[in-house]
Amino acid sequence: MANAAPLIAVRDLRVGFATEGGLVQAVDGVSFELVPGEVLAIVGESGSGKSVTAQTIIGLTRSPNARIEGSAQLGDAELIGASESELQGVRGERIGMVFQDPMTSFNPVYRVGAQIVEAIRAHRPATKEEAHEQAVALLDSVGIPDAARRIDDYPHQFSGGMRQRAMIAMALALEPEVLIADEPTTALDVTVQAQILTLLARLNRERGLATLLITHDLGVVAEVADRVLVMHEGRIVERGSLDEVFYAAKDPYTRRLLDAVVRIESAAPLRPPRSGAALLEVTDLVKHYPARRGLLRREAEPVRAVDGVSFSLRAGETLGLVGESGCGKSTLCRAALQLIEPSSGSVRFAGREIAGLSRREMRPLRREMQIVFQDPYASLNPRKRIGQIVGDPLELQGVASGDALREQVLELLGRVGLRPEHYDRFPHEFSGGQRQRIGIARALALRPKLIVADEPVSALDVSIRAQILDLLAELQGDFGLTYLFVAHDIGVVRHVSDRIAVMNKGRIVEEGPADQVCERPADPFTRKLLAAVPIPDPHEARARRAAAGPA
Repeated sequence: MANAAPLIAVRDLRVGFATEGGLVQAVDGVSFELVPGEVLAIVGESGSGKSVTAQTIIGLTRSPNARIEGSAQLGDAELIGASESELQGVRGERIGMVFQDPMTSFNPVYRVGAQIVEAIRAHRPATKEEAHEQAVALLDSVGIPDAARRIDDYPHQFSGGMRQRAMIAMALALEPEVLIADEPTTALDVTVQAQILTLLARLNRERGLATLLITHDLGVVAEVADRVLVMHEGRIVERGSLDEVFYAAKDPYTRRLLDAVVRIESAAPLRPPRSGAALLEVTDLVKHYPARRGLLRREAEPVRAVDGVSFSLRAGETLGLVGESGCGKSTLCRAALQLIEPSSGSVRFAGREIAGLSRREMRPLRREMQIVFQDPYASLNPRKRIGQIVGDPLELQGVASGDALREQVLELLGRVGLRPEHYDRFPHEFSGGQRQRIGIARALALRPKLIVADEPVSALDVSIRAQILDLLAELQGDFGLTYLFVAHDIGVVRHVSDRIAVMNKGRIVEEGPADQVCERPADPFTRKLLAAVPIPDPHEARARRAAAGPA
């Protein structure tokens, strides 16, 4: 592999975008080569230029305000400056692309199979029947069960992991030489992520692909990459083999990224068990939804989103709730906060039964319990300025108004690490980490006793994730907060929790002190979650792969 001629050769690539504030240099002099059979990972935080680099290679960043210089060669063909018709012959045919969010890559009104068939027939002289057979074979090759039947499903009928597999199948439909995978596992559960990484490694090995992997997750890099490029502010600041980058990093930014990784074995310092009465008690909580077939016909068997869950949470404690997507975590949280009405069961807050209370009866209690959502951009009104977003709870509850309101909002912004000038800005003017800080400030506004943090760091870069986790811990100490911390990453959950409850298919299958659950798991599902966590250490990752045997 080391002596093979490069399939992709990028030389001094520069990409800038003209804005009202001047030229933004997204990529600034990037050079690298990619050879057959290799997985080359480009790692860096959001905004580092890694996705722009990959997209520029296949002409996806071309626009009137783009300024592109340098060279990107595919074999002997120069892609920078190539015509659109020439690039059409490259996309899919020679370079396949897997995007971060497959739901936005598929057309929601067409069946998955029809979209793969269309991609095949646009480039190959195949009949519909022949293309359909190829599409079934592709879906089968990427691990879609019962592919001959599932090919006629719509994208929304696939789970996140299945949609990503179908996206990979489409990218491989024309047997490309190069595969670009742009954050292919960011939004996935650890178990599904492990499956996708195994799949990519197998396909790379079997097909001799040259794979360019874009990611901010160093655990993913350690699992599948051969070489690593570290990007920061549009430049490559470090390059080398896995061992060189992980064990002998020279650049301070690389070392900072490595230090920010939350490892499963790095638990937070042990705290004594909490005593006293429980702040939140959930007993036999049930939330079922009627299952529907078509628009009018109803099946008898309901969807058991939450199926008899019980737990308690003492003041000042953090309970980590972990499980895969669809296990019922978010539904449980919303039912516990009475944001949705449970089917049955008891929820007691500070000794008072709140299940079944009306919206009017719940309103005073809203001051005591708040929620931080997974996607801060979706939960912040894009038409409101930050000062108004954070101040709304104070105004609605009659706590403050006028100058006093502004003063309290500025204090809250400062408390979460934001500056006074941020008060009059809109959500789109902030990074993901800053938007999450705004969501935390809003949750803190009424000085609640309980905060439910629903996947608050799953979409963030490792360094930003570490900052938000540190902020939550600091605020808990300063304000005496109680957290129900929800996540699918059991490594992150262990880092922040006193106790962990593991949820699967609507039920809690294991609960106990964080160290006990992670080091001596009793339930097979807990062991499965722990085994799927990416290890940000190449030596350990190799040992685990060797123990597991060939994929």
